[in-house]
Amino acid sequence: RGGVQLSRAQLHWEAYVDTLRRFGFRSEARKEQPPRTRVVLLGVCIDLDSERLWLDEPKRVKYSARARHVAAERTCDRDDFMSMLGKLNFAAVCYPRGRQWLHAPWRAARASFRTKGDRVVVSHGVRKALLRWADELEDASHPGVPLAASDAFPTTTSEQAAVIYAD
Repeated sequence: RGGVQLSRAQLHWEAYVDTLRRFGFRSEARKEQPPRTRVVLLGVCIDLDSERLWLDEPKRVKYSARARHVAAERTCDRDDFMSMLGKLNFAAVCYPRGRQWLHAPWRAARASFRTKGDRVVVSHGVRKALLRWADELEDASHPGVPLAASDAFPTTTSEQAAVIYAD
């Protein structure tokens, strides 16, 4: 186009967008992302140029606030506690040391059968671990984690790339 060869990924993207429009669907810009070297998926920023991934700011702020809220309580509803643990477990992809900060909260979750009303006791150890998580999540200078051997894989602009479009 205009004397410049387009990548297969770019052509697939354009065909996808045209097909949506042809059938009367609106494009949802916050979810649909054209081929690029930096993308945010499920609140995780993946940057091929810096070869790193990290939690996006809105997700960090949300998770940090939730951890601080639970840490301030004496007990927490089991379902809410398990939901928070699931989120922090997901965040541990970008904070590898974070898995060890989940030991006390997971022990508390397993011991919740001893409490009335299906509550989880927020002990000193749980509180300390959750506050550690909150502090780390609030640190905007967190460098993220390196991608695994990214130079062994073609970028989205390479003709060797196989691109999957999925929600």
